[in-house]
Amino acid sequence: MVYVRGVVVCLFILGIMPYLYGALWNKCFETHKKTYQLFYIGYIQIFAIFGICAIPATVIKVPFHLMADILLVIYLIISLAAIIVLRKDILKKMRDRSIGITDSNRKFVILVVLLVMIVLCFTQPKIDDSTVSIAGTALQTDRMYQYNAYTKKEIINVNWKERLAPVEMFFSCLTFYSKVPVSVIVYVVFPIFMIPVLFCGYYSWAHYFFGENKKIMWKFMCVCAVVLSVPLFSKYMTGYDAYQNIWQGKCLLMIFILPMMTLDILEITENIEKKQRIGNIIMLFCYMIGAEVVYYPGIVFAILVIIAGIALYFVRR
Repeated sequence: MVYVRGVVVCLFILGIMPYLYGALWNKCFETHKKTYQLFYIGYIQIFAIFGICAIPATVIKVPFHLMADILLVIYLIISLAAIIVLRKDILKKMRDRSIGITDSNRKFVILVVLLVMIVLCFTQPKIDDSTVSIAGTALQTDRMYQYNAYTKKEIINVNWKERLAPVEMFFSCLTFYSKVPVSVIVYVVFPIFMIPVLFCGYYSWAHYFFGENKKIMWKFMCVCAVVLSVPLFSKYMTGYDAYQNIWQGKCLLMIFILPMMTLDILEITENIEKKQRIGNIIMLFCYMIGAEVVYYPGIVFAILVIIAGIALYFVRR
């Protein structure tokens, strides 16, 4: 029964909920995003909501279980609202069996499945990775970043770098909800969902560059897969290794959040409707919070990307 609960909870939070969030945003602002784009948009929103709850909670030293309970309530309320708003669209897609994976996208799906298998079977996490230890300590002590992950002694000097970027607490919450061991969440479950979402984002880049030219898009995706493998062979780039350390904040920021944020900014600078532009601007705030959640000071990098986008907007005008 515990295993069933773990599978259901992880599938809902990491698989279904991102789609619901992305689809709700897509419908509210009429952005006409494709199905695969909704997943990475939903993940950004999930990280942003987590940041709104977790960052203040870590600063004022709220017990972990209280923060996790509040976060779960917010997640469920938004998910329920999304189901109510999207119920007709969801039923229509189920009847039409139009889930967004067509014959032209089969190569993309095969590529992602192969990459997930490689990640799970042939790569190992960094030896000095502390994500599991920090996440596990929060579960054991019911405190966030107040006890040393290795000695379990109380930390006297405040480490603001950790408290302002509490990405480890996200994995603690997943374990708290699902009862799946935190090491399994970090090293197995999260990569299974995150690798496909990452390549959904890169597929959006391919669509932006090449339109509907599937042949060139496929080549672009293969190039992305190869480029992301470079850190596997370089000891100086292990922090950006999508296949070996996808759960680390620095990696999530540099290969996922900032690239997707750049794509949204490029769309804002183009001739899109006012309602769509408002939706994208709201997403920029989600990107900023998400960037800070995964890496300190990620919000600075996000602001720099926004400044570059503003400059590009005036140049295009």
